[in-house]
Amino acid sequence: MLPPVMLVMAILLMILVHATVPLARVIDSPYTYTGIVVILMGMLTIPWAASRFRETHTTINPFGEATSLVTSGPYSISRNPMYLGMLLILAGLAISLGTVSTLFVLPLFIGAVTKCHIAREENNLKRIFGDRYLMYRRTVRRWI
Repeated sequence: MLPPVMLVMAILLMILVHATVPLARVIDSPYTYTGIVVILMGMLTIPWAASRFRETHTTINPFGEATSLVTSGPYSISRNPMYLGMLLILAGLAISLGTVSTLFVLPLFIGAVTKCHIAREENNLKRIFGDRYLMYRRTVRRWI
């Protein structure tokens, strides 16, 4: 399943959980509007990270073969800034909805993305770039 589809499914799950099991409202209006800022941060992070792939002429497709090891821009902060951007979108939505129950979707998303994409991508990068990737992995965290 492609990462954007996983994001949409997580958004729908978060809305469903909020609508059916809204455990403890912990953030009230007007503070829920801070979620919009977090969502926008995520929405800006994804194209910024994607632009680094285009500039280095490597694939953005998680199932494709990397031709360049991207380590600059947002990749100097996180090894997975596009997934981090998606997580920010979800976190922002959770803040906007304001209930604790929505927060349970975040670790589910992290686990699913890690299992379905990140683990395989990391193995491929290690195979393709070897020690260069291992050095990068030692200096930059997976998420943040």
